[in-house]
Amino acid sequence: MGGCRSIGIKVKLDVKSLQEFKQSRGLEERGRVQQMVDSEVIRLMTPYTPRDTGALINSATRNTQIGSGLVKQGGPSAPYARRWYYNKEGAHFVGGKTDHWFEKAMRNGGAETILKKAQQMIGDGE
Repeated sequence: MGGCRSIGIKVKLDVKSLQEFKQSRGLEERGRVQQMVDSEVIRLMTPYTPRDTGALINSATRNTQIGSGLVKQGGPSAPYARRWYYNKEGAHFVGGKTDHWFEKAMRNGGAETILKKAQQMIGDGE
């Protein structure tokens, strides 16, 4: 009966650092994928955002640092933003505008749109 034979295999694995990997895919902090997500959130919620003078809609672009992962609306130019978002009382929404406009945008295909774009951007890093 034959004895046990061992076979030696030499393997070289070239692995990028996690940071290099993230960067190659645009996934680093404030990277191109997060910038796209922030920009798309603003774009997709605009049709549902109440409009009077346009200050509330414009405040999202003005108050948001694209790539930060935090979209901000309201501020001094639109102090009513919180009230309109959480409480419809005293607000008259027309033409598809609504309270909770971010949630409405995400429910109406926005989340899928953002996910699909992110997947396309991440791809294989090339």
